[in-house]
Amino acid sequence: MKDWILLSGFLIRCDHFASFCEEDEDNYQIEIENKSYDLIKEKVVEKINEKLEVKISEDNIWQFKEVENLKDKNVILIAPTGSGKTEFSFLWSNGEKFFYTLPLRSAAEQIFERAANIFDNDKTGLLHSDADVYFLGKNDEINSIKLYDTARQLSYPAMISTGDQFFPYALRPPGYEKVYAVFSYSKLVIDEVQAYDPRAAAIVVKFIEDVVRMGGKFLLMTATMPEYIKEEIINRLKKLNVNEVSINRYEAEKQNYTTLKKHKIELK
Repeated sequence: MKDWILLSGFLIRCDHFASFCEEDEDNYQIEIENKSYDLIKEKVVEKINEKLEVKISEDNIWQFKEVENLKDKNVILIAPTGSGKTEFSFLWSNGEKFFYTLPLRSAAEQIFERAANIFDNDKTGLLHSDADVYFLGKNDEINSIKLYDTARQLSYPAMISTGDQFFPYALRPPGYEKVYAVFSYSKLVIDEVQAYDPRAAAIVVKFIEDVVRMGGKFLLMTATMPEYIKEEIINRLKKLNVNEVSINRYEAEKQNYTTLKKHKIELK
């Protein structure tokens, strides 16, 4: 079944890409090469230092400590908002093709801009229902259409999207093989999984299972993990004889996070 999906999926993708290229004289690539892990690492360190406004070494950045042995693993990461989960996901991608999914369009656009600063504009794509409008708002109509069309071909190595662009393929509509074939050699990042209702979450879990069965990897990260989602993922992976790695930054940094103040309240 997997071989059939790969054969069918790659043929469909080649067919769609050939039709796309016929409409334009530009020299497009079906897969754009990503930056190396070392270059990604340099950019992430630079952005973290900019954010903290102090220069700190890699040895003191938790993302580097954790990611070193996890780049080829399926990971469930639970960490507070603002602790640097996004930077961890960029490092975890390890210079390979990855899809970063979020439930909201506005959040996807914010992560797209952050990803473009790390991976560069010519290697970062955005997909959601109004992505073409977002690009047109950048006041570069010709280039905007090119960026959007290239993203639709799944050609960028760093793809940022809303979950509705990919998760429904777990229900296997016609043409699902194309998406499954691409995910067979890609990495999937799921952010803010708690924002999906239980029915949507069930589809997300099924899609994760299918990505793993096809040979891809996933990183599920959130500040608040619903227990029923975590248990279902772990149970399904056990049936596939696949082990996942759970990282709970609340536990690892208990001393720091117990004093963390996330809200300021004033009584008037």
